[in-house]
Amino acid sequence: MKMPTITVVVPTFNRLGLLKRTMKSIRNLSPAPDEIVVVDDHSEDVGVVNYLTKIEGINLHINKKNLGDFENMAEGIKLAKSDYVIICQADDLMLPDAIGVYKEKMQVYGSRPGVYITGGFMINELDAVTGKVMPFKNDMYMRPPRCVKEFWNHCWFNLLIGGWTAYRRDVFDRVGFWGRKYGRIGENEMSMKILPRYDVCFIAKPTFAYRVHSAQLGANVPIGEEYARGINESRDSARVLYDFERDQLIIRSFTPYEKQKRVFVRKPLAYFLCVSIFFLSVGNVTRAKKFFDLFMEVYPKPIFSKVTAVIFFQWMVRLGHEYLVNLWLRVRYRDKPIHEIMEQLNWGAV
Repeated sequence: MKMPTITVVVPTFNRLGLLKRTMKSIRNLSPAPDEIVVVDDHSEDVGVVNYLTKIEGINLHINKKNLGDFENMAEGIKLAKSDYVIICQADDLMLPDAIGVYKEKMQVYGSRPGVYITGGFMINELDAVTGKVMPFKNDMYMRPPRCVKEFWNHCWFNLLIGGWTAYRRDVFDRVGFWGRKYGRIGENEMSMKILPRYDVCFIAKPTFAYRVHSAQLGANVPIGEEYARGINESRDSARVLYDFERDQLIIRSFTPYEKQKRVFVRKPLAYFLCVSIFFLSVGNVTRAKKFFDLFMEVYPKPIFSKVTAVIFFQWMVRLGHEYLVNLWLRVRYRDKPIHEIMEQLNWGAV
């Protein structure tokens, strides 16, 4: 069986300091990816292009005008020549053995999966670990129509854009690229197109570090408005669910009882009730009310029922476990950059 090849696509726009950290992590990958494609979305900072043009061994493309994040990612995928593409945003980090983690599984499954997905870490602006991301506890191989059901069973509802997802390149020929129909929630729409149609292989090892930082709000979004934007994006995510609830391949993923109770829509949207309760518990009544109002607006009727209670309990178990694990990570590795503690970050121990 021929070993699939992997291209790492880096869509970038400004943020030279973070870009340098991202590129260093990619250049330090061992084994190296088969190809590195960098697409600059017409950066306003001339230092970005000056920096990129000096790096050897990359396929650099500079857009003649700013296309936007989704469109810029699509440009990178179109330029890629490998069987699979991993998108690493220019403020995130890939862990040193990421390509090896993917290729170890590819020796077993080859190009059968439409996507390979992995775990990863959350980091802050100083590269310090703030949490982990792990959709499933163990390695899993899922085939349609079971993929959607497995994701829903584990309170996980989409394929994340980033280094923890390797897409088979020809998948985009069939389902298209990320669109703007749902605003910034394009990855949710893409997930609903891929999950019921392609095999998915999950690898319970970290390959990626996703950075959460203030600049992600964007130049035109004041710091105090991040929750307002979060409400709008949450409403868009609800629209995705309602629109794809009628997809025949997704319908096949659930039992007649689950379809009757509309678990496909209810389970993700119950998260808003959990968020509301969290804000209430920390004394932020205003934000608690906003998310409760959103829950009441988008959650299917009847709102308060036995099904809702069961789903809410499942959410609280998952979120409670994640909170404790992430708290332990923050306390144990406080303020230490991820590259200094890689040897200690044994995935089985977290």
